[in-house]
Amino acid sequence: MHRHLVIGIGLALLGLAGSALRADEGMWPLYDVPGLEWDSMAARGLELSPKDLHDPGTPDIGDAVINLGGGSASFVSDRGLIITNHHVAFGALQKASDIAHNYVRDGFWAKRYADEIPAIGYNVYVSEDIVDVTNRVYDALIEAGDELKHQQAVDSITKVLIKEAEKYPWIVAEVVSMFGGAQYKLYTFTKLSDVRIVHAPPASIGDFGGEIDNWMWPRHTGDYSFLRAYVGPDGKPADYNEKNVPYRPKSFLTVSSQGVKEGDATIMMGYPGTTRRFAVSYEVDETFNFAYPRSVQRMEESLRIIEEVGKSDSAVALRLSSTVKNINNYYKKTQGLLEGFRRDSVLVKRHAQEREFLAYLAEDPGRQREYGGILPAFDSLYRDRAQLREKREVLGLMYYTDYLNLASSIYKWVKQREKSDQDRDLGYQDRDSLKLIRKLEYAQINLVPAADKGLFAYLLRRADELPQNQRIAAFDSLIAGTDRDDPNRFETLIEGMFAKSAMGDKAQRLAMLHMTRGKLLAQDDPFISLAAALSAENEAMETDDKRFEGALHRLRSRYMAAMFAWKGRALYPDANGTKRFNFGQVAGYSPADAVAYDYITTVRGIMQKERTEDPFIVPKELREAWQRGAGERYRDAHANDIPVDFITTNDGTNGNSGSPVLDGKGRLIGLDFDTNLESVVKDWYFSPTVSRAIVVDIRYVLYLLDEVYGLKELLAEMRIE
Repeated sequence: MHRHLVIGIGLALLGLAGSALRADEGMWPLYDVPGLEWDSMAARGLELSPKDLHDPGTPDIGDAVINLGGGSASFVSDRGLIITNHHVAFGALQKASDIAHNYVRDGFWAKRYADEIPAIGYNVYVSEDIVDVTNRVYDALIEAGDELKHQQAVDSITKVLIKEAEKYPWIVAEVVSMFGGAQYKLYTFTKLSDVRIVHAPPASIGDFGGEIDNWMWPRHTGDYSFLRAYVGPDGKPADYNEKNVPYRPKSFLTVSSQGVKEGDATIMMGYPGTTRRFAVSYEVDETFNFAYPRSVQRMEESLRIIEEVGKSDSAVALRLSSTVKNINNYYKKTQGLLEGFRRDSVLVKRHAQEREFLAYLAEDPGRQREYGGILPAFDSLYRDRAQLREKREVLGLMYYTDYLNLASSIYKWVKQREKSDQDRDLGYQDRDSLKLIRKLEYAQINLVPAADKGLFAYLLRRADELPQNQRIAAFDSLIAGTDRDDPNRFETLIEGMFAKSAMGDKAQRLAMLHMTRGKLLAQDDPFISLAAALSAENEAMETDDKRFEGALHRLRSRYMAAMFAWKGRALYPDANGTKRFNFGQVAGYSPADAVAYDYITTVRGIMQKERTEDPFIVPKELREAWQRGAGERYRDAHANDIPVDFITTNDGTNGNSGSPVLDGKGRLIGLDFDTNLESVVKDWYFSPTVSRAIVVDIRYVLYLLDEVYGLKELLAEMRIE
């Protein structure tokens, strides 16, 4: 792409404040906040100014919103108290649990700081700065030639920018592309690695309805948990230590007990993961007609294997519960995506949009010359990409099997260490060493060889089914000696590999990480040997992926330039894990003929759903508090009962889980925790009539803390209005 064209796009994007943008659809970066339709939002109930939400260098509401490394959260006290979803904190609860202390089932309450327990594997990322680095990136791309060199140049300057930004051990930086590579931003964070569990409700509240109600409305789930961030006595971030003290955040949220009513203004801020609303039809086609259906099959098989292993042993089931929950979550969502794709005719609409785009180009010879080849180039790129898609899928299955995944990480780290730090792949530099060590350590908690054997056998079966032109030599060599007529042909092979491997031993895994490649291979570990044999295939695929990404960046940035020229207005960038703002309102919806949903649910609905088995068991303490009419101050006037959840028109996706939902004054009124199944396709296509965020009402949280569990200390710590 021509450099002047890219910089022109960047300048246009930087000038968003000069135009008024609607915030209802789209997840807006905080630096775009001043350019939103503030008069319109004020007329609908917003009482804040842009600087209240985001004011670099000054404490603001946005500073209270944090990233938990995959989920969102917010500070709610000046002592590092964090509120997020139960399902976001689930992994920490599960890792801290055993049969004697099952915090997933029973919940957890810490009356004092000393009683709080480590949230294993959790880090808090507090945003510090956002810098536009588009010029720096594109200056590095001037001499880049083909697509591979283009992506290698992006990776190289990314490493330089990160190294410059990470001036202290606790500073973490990332470079992200906006609008398909038309713009680049450098985000920096303070990483807090001492995170502890303060309070989580039992699963019968935090996961009430389980997978049956997941992605559904009406919902009756108290999906909340409290954590706390700690730092060293000197105030600097530090690993867990009993002498550490609670972190003092730059900003924390005020909690509102006033409740909501239909039509109320709502703000959502958090870290949405990925949307693809500007994807071309060729990507839509490939994803919905190949990738998603295959993903459903893969998740079905994985769940069958894992759940079978956990059936006869409750301790094993507990260790696998986090994995099962994660797979189930995406399994149901992917099914919803496929249904939404068909119902909303997403591909048909994308084709129609592209026909309009081509007609726009045809109106002007200059536009035709500049942009006319973009869609055919996308077509060619995705056709080429499809040639190895089954092989790419099987290689990706390596990361579903713990033993092979761990061995591959060790082998690649040892091999990458032979290079200078700057020449290593992203994720394998010195800055990443602690992250890898923690991965090898924490893997021990949930390592279940019986389940991993089943998943590895599934991988080998899929590898054996590959077409001839996509065979993987390392797997072919591994299974060459097995009898094809034996229904258990892989089981004997696998048993031998697991018996000989040291991957199940934490100390030996960590020792391997520090070996030379020669010494590592001399260990004759079957999974290390397999990882080494697969290395050439993986590296070839990684090179192919980089070439694809390089081509994609060039095409997408040009395509977005054409979109801006065509639409004549600013657009929001697709979600990419960076902090975003969205404005909406409390509203019910009608998903089908003669079906209309109210905007709020209550404890009365919990009692109506009650059964004697999971996931609809109602805790005795909740039933008794409700029956005696406790908590009148939390009662909702519209529903005439204690509220549980409500829905809004706010726009979000995976990663927004735990995001604070605020009222027009900027006060916390709830936590985003789900989306209705009818609208999950909004990752690709937004439909305002049915798109709803599902939010746990903060009044329900306060009711539980106050009237059900009596956690007065926790209530006293928060600023509640």
